[in-house]
Amino acid sequence: MSRCLLTAMLCLAMLPLYAGERAEYEAIRNAHKKSDWSALLAGAVAYVEKRPGDELTPDIALRADTAARELRRPRTSVRLLNLALKNHPQHEALEQMHTALAQALRDAGLLGECIEQCTTNRKLYPEAVQFEYWRTMIAECLLLSGKCKDAESMLLEMAEGSSPERERAIDLLKLLQPEADTDAHSISRNYAGKYAEDTRFKGALARLPGYLREAMPALKVALGVELPQPTAVIVFRDAGESYMTVRASTSTMSYGYQLKACIEFYTEFVVLSEPEFRLRVIHEAKHAAFRAAMGEAYTGLPTWLKEGLAVYGAGQLEGRLSAVVTDQVFGGHAPLGALRGVERDDTSADYAEAALAFEWLENLKAGNVKAFCAGLLEGQAWEDLLARTSGLSTDRALEAANDYARKRLQRTLGKPGDEYMRIQDEELAAINRGEGDEWLKRGLQRYRDWLKANPSHLLAPNAMFRVGKGLILLGDHQQGRELLVSLERDYQGQCSMCDDAIYWIGRSHELAGSEADAARVFGVLLRDYSWCRYAGGLRQRYQATGPVTDDDAD
Repeated sequence: MSRCLLTAMLCLAMLPLYAGERAEYEAIRNAHKKSDWSALLAGAVAYVEKRPGDELTPDIALRADTAARELRRPRTSVRLLNLALKNHPQHEALEQMHTALAQALRDAGLLGECIEQCTTNRKLYPEAVQFEYWRTMIAECLLLSGKCKDAESMLLEMAEGSSPERERAIDLLKLLQPEADTDAHSISRNYAGKYAEDTRFKGALARLPGYLREAMPALKVALGVELPQPTAVIVFRDAGESYMTVRASTSTMSYGYQLKACIEFYTEFVVLSEPEFRLRVIHEAKHAAFRAAMGEAYTGLPTWLKEGLAVYGAGQLEGRLSAVVTDQVFGGHAPLGALRGVERDDTSADYAEAALAFEWLENLKAGNVKAFCAGLLEGQAWEDLLARTSGLSTDRALEAANDYARKRLQRTLGKPGDEYMRIQDEELAAINRGEGDEWLKRGLQRYRDWLKANPSHLLAPNAMFRVGKGLILLGDHQQGRELLVSLERDYQGQCSMCDDAIYWIGRSHELAGSEADAARVFGVLLRDYSWCRYAGGLRQRYQATGPVTDDDAD
């Protein structure tokens, strides 16, 4: 057989293989075009791990990095980029891969490796646009790994010079605080905002140490694992006029060059509902405890995972589910639209769907959440833990969790939910036709009948608002105000209509000709809901009310 014929036969034999590779690559590219990050990442992992030496591997690894950032799976990106770099050390996209790897290491909380990679990048690419950015990342990783003085020295040099990263360096320097001025319970003494003399705030502050003491036992019951009592500094800040969806946050700060968790609560959400504040304390204590146990590796976990466990562990699931669904319906949208997929939910302040994923996991087998959390604390990869506890691949498990959440919400809403949406859709259609007043006269009773039949339904606060506002517009101010007062009092943290309820109570007084009562109600709105959408217009005519005192607490 001639050499040419043999070569031709070998080429023909390889055609199916090449065709298969090309089909896989095209599927990855198409997923990228469609922003189908789950499909992209799954395809990329299969391709790169099977053919690390293939010429397409670097391109696929970089596409996978985009998907991994979207899905908050930095360790997957680290693994694929390292394979691509190992097998293609002279590739034309080397600088791009090194840049992506440094960020993925930081996102994964692998601080020491990130410092090494950024140092290497600065040696390899001294003219790169990212040259100073890598220096900032080194300083940040030094700070978060406890080498605070080294970080401070580097950041001060950048902040005082002409570095393009100067503003970022200044922001990072804010994480370096002097010794914290706190009481015996690590609660800051420095709050001097609008609620400093408010009896509601003082009461919550007095009970806060008790909430902190019960946090770890409560989390042990819900999550099944022993967690260390975190060393956390607790501070308070007024949200003020800034629109707030985040009601508390936990971050890492350096106090006197010692790393501690800083739990920050926004005061408006402390005074409005102390039961909700108590759950929020447990929620943030969970973040601080896991951070204490896992170090910066905790920050490398997907947001949905961290927040879902916190909501599930703090017993906030039902309240958060109510909040996200009632808000969705209040905006005129179908309730199931509130569920965007577990991994897509991490841009929202509400993580009910993520918590439902852990409810699903525990329903598969009692003890699954405990096994999952124990594995996290041991340093195991969350993807492996999810696959192991669910018996499914990571992506299939997430799909199953999404399916569970939708079916769970459908069951919760039931036929009454469908009926409520028909009534609201008819009202909104009438309003769009300019016939809202006429609809109220003949249709408001339908809301009232629905509410009477379903007083504990998930959408009950929506119906209460529709009825209360409708009664006011029809001139029945007393009943309308009573219903809205109940809504604002009983559904704090469970719906987004509490500020709307207060506003319409004030409007009721205006429409009834009682300007003094309107000023009193709007003053409360400007004090306790200073961030709401009505506040800007009301500030031109009214003053915020002062703090609640012992004389007027009732």
